[in-house]
Order: sequence, then C-alpha cells, then structure tokens
Amino acid sequence: MMGAPAQAGRMGAALGAVAVVLAAIALVVSFAIPGPAGQTGATGADGADGATGPQGPTGPAGPGTLMNSTMSAPWFTGDLPIVGCTNIHSLDLTVPSAGTIVMTSTVHLWVDHTAGVTDSWSFHTTDSPTDCSASTTDRVRYTAEIPSSWPSDSLINQAGTVVNAFPVAAGTHTFYLNVDMWSGQSVDDRVSEASTVLVFYPS
Repeated sequence: MMGAPAQAGRMGAALGAVAVVLAAIALVVSFAIPGPAGQTGATGADGADGATGPQGPTGPAGPGTLMNSTMSAPWFTGDLPIVGCTNIHSLDLTVPSAGTIVMTSTVHLWVDHTAGVTDSWSFHTTDSPTDCSASTTDRVRYTAEIPSSWPSDSLINQAGTVVNAFPVAAGTHTFYLNVDMWSGQSVDDRVSEASTVLVFYPS
C-alpha cells in the first residue's frame, strides 16, 4: 500500500513534462504562423520631384507643309530696268526631307511700247539667277507680248503669274525669279513689283 503515492508522483512529473513540451510547441507555432493582418494605414505624403532627365532626341519631321515668301517693289526705289535676262529676287527654303517645292511668282511690269514694234517678254522661276531659257522641259514660263499694231504708249501695265513644282532632297534650296524682254526692249521697260511664295510638300 505504500507504493501508490510514489506511482502518482511519477505520473504527475510525467504530465508536467508533457505540459512543458506542449507549451514550448505552442510558443513555436505562434511565431511560425502570423496572426491576421491589421488595417491599412493612411497614405503618406508625396515625395519631392526627382531631377529632370536628359532631353530626348529630336523627333522626325511632321507631315505638314513649310512656306517662305518675299516681295520686291522696285518702283519705290526707281524701278528695275529690264536688260536681257534680269533677276528680280531670290528666295530660300530649308526642308527636312525629300519632297516637292511649289514656287508661285507674280510680276508687274511697265512696258514702253512703240507702234510697229512687238514687245515680248517672259517670267522664269528657276535655280539660277541668269536662267531665262526657253528650252527647259521641267518647268513652264510665263510669256506675253504687245503686238506691233498697238499705238505707241510709254507706260503699259502688264502682269502675269507662273507656277512650277520642283522635286527636292532634304536641305536648303534657293530659287530665282527672272524676267527677259526678248523683243522690243527699250530703256523704259522695267519691273514695278513682284512676289514669290515657296511651299514644301513632303513625299
């Protein structure tokens, strides 16, 4: 009968050891398995802007047109006498790619006409200040005349417009407006005023 308390003591010690082990396991599990997530906090303030990055490369040319224009009014300064092939003015246009430049020019002349003489002249849009050729096949010229049957008149107003298209590559191109009085030329034949417009159309 004296062995029962000792047996109960051993059982209690064993149960105590098991309880310690279970407690240790529970502690490990509590660290290994996180609890439920808490509520999301409020959004913080925006940070300061970063430094500006380097400038990017220039983009390709857009599909639009480019234009340049000029006007000459020699009558303000004593007129421009027509002596052979005479350059009235020139005009540049810089284009970013291949395409076509359309050149439109209008010229106003004062012609000194003598009865019995035919006055003939032409306007030329070209790439040379001395080109008044009548044999070119890549552009047209404006040609007009006053017949010999007209009575003498020291100042006859004449005007005309010529339009030509020139295929071009990228770069700067210079065009010239010239006039040629090739019949009936006199010292009082002169340019009063003129204008030119260049418009570029990309290919």
